[in-house]
Amino acid sequence: MLERWFPQRESWSRTSHAAWLGALFVVFCALPYALINRFAGWREASVLAVLTPLDTALPFLPWMVVFYISFYAYFPLMFWLGAAEHRRHQGERLTLRLMQATWMAFVIFLVFPVEVDLRHQVVHSNDGFAPLFAALHAIDTPYNAWPSLHVLQSLLVVLTVQGWLANDGALRPLLRGILWSAWALLTLSTLLVKQHYIFDAVTALVIGTVLWRLWFKPVINQTAH
Repeated sequence: MLERWFPQRESWSRTSHAAWLGALFVVFCALPYALINRFAGWREASVLAVLTPLDTALPFLPWMVVFYISFYAYFPLMFWLGAAEHRRHQGERLTLRLMQATWMAFVIFLVFPVEVDLRHQVVHSNDGFAPLFAALHAIDTPYNAWPSLHVLQSLLVVLTVQGWLANDGALRPLLRGILWSAWALLTLSTLLVKQHYIFDAVTALVIGTVLWRLWFKPVINQTAH
């Protein structure tokens, strides 16, 4: 399909190719997410009760919203690395698989909707983060809970980036530590800014791990050197 609609893409610059991958992701994942989220908010259905005492006991840490928003930097990183000339075909394949994994989550959102009833714990006292939360809550209704796309997508991106850097001989212990520390803080932020239940993060980890081993890792291993 890509060859048919974009036959000249091999001649594009790395920046243009990365931007094209990003545009595909926005059109086929980001926009559908927004529509499904709005539909869920309109429907106001919740078919599973996954709230635990630990969910409510975890503290609300407003500064963790910085790591929550850092999620949006993961995709440009993957698209930029995937647009390198020596792995463009692989970058395209894995971007499409990331999109398909996202659509798997969309099906769950539609069939098994869950409302995240934690926003009443979001309380500010002149911490400076209130405008960020106001914008976040205005854009994102408290649905599309599980699996957490923040956790699922970022896990697949970090594992893919780690695999590519390892293949290039560019993965250093410090860089690996930075990648996984940033990802751990992002994952924790989904709970500590009261956007998700623990159940959402755990199911995302399980699904992401299975998809990585069966669907992503074999593609990266094909060109390991």
